[in-house]
Amino acid sequence: EAVVTLGSKEGLVNLAQVCNLAPRNDWPGLVSAHFTTLLRGESESASLDTLAADFDKARPLLKVRLYPGSYPVDAAVHYLPGSGIVAVLVYDLPNSVASVPVKHARGWGRPDDELFRLALENVRAGGPLESHPTDIADGVVVHALLGQSFFTATHSLFLDDYVRAADAPHGAIVGIPHRHAILFHPIVDRRAVRAAQSLIPAPFGMFQEGPGSVSHEVYWWREGRFTLLPARVTARAVEFAPPPDFAALLDRLK
Repeated sequence: EAVVTLGSKEGLVNLAQVCNLAPRNDWPGLVSAHFTTLLRGESESASLDTLAADFDKARPLLKVRLYPGSYPVDAAVHYLPGSGIVAVLVYDLPNSVASVPVKHARGWGRPDDELFRLALENVRAGGPLESHPTDIADGVVVHALLGQSFFTATHSLFLDDYVRAADAPHGAIVGIPHRHAILFHPIVDRRAVRAAQSLIPAPFGMFQEGPGSVSHEVYWWREGRFTLLPARVTARAVEFAPPPDFAALLDRLK
């Protein structure tokens, strides 16, 4: 699939990331396939106005995709689930993903909350992701949700499908490095401290590799909200400065 965003460098960044993960001999084919798909996507985007006039046709195509905070969203229907992350309402077309212009949504006469709810239902209808737990040390388990879909990262917006409140009353520590991965550790006890220290570097590296980079940050997820856990990765250490309410939580955990 291609990302249809006229005037954006998003597609070229993704192409560079894909090539970086592949043998050099595969690069010509990857570049050719990318631009062939992009041209098909642009052809599809030219017919989007027909969807603007017919919500019944548009509805099954609506999904939500996550992008980095730098993504250009001025004319697109969107919201910010967390610092540095943008959730964009998109059309999931056969050869491309195209953002839904604000004028389309206004023409349908549907509130944004309803559109995002329907779009998330369409993502969820694709089935759950398999969780891959890894014991990183002394019973500290980090789960990875992985998938080839452009909408794998979107599952973080309904993470309560994967993290039951009874099992994690304090939420979870979450990383959303790129479109194909979600990392999380349910907060139950003091092992969350070790999990946070281990999780912080992982999204940073995965964000750089991509493709479809979303965020290099780590977040505290609770009740559907993402609170940034400020950190900095250097060559010598990981510097972690949790916000006061998260620090207070860690102090209470046993």
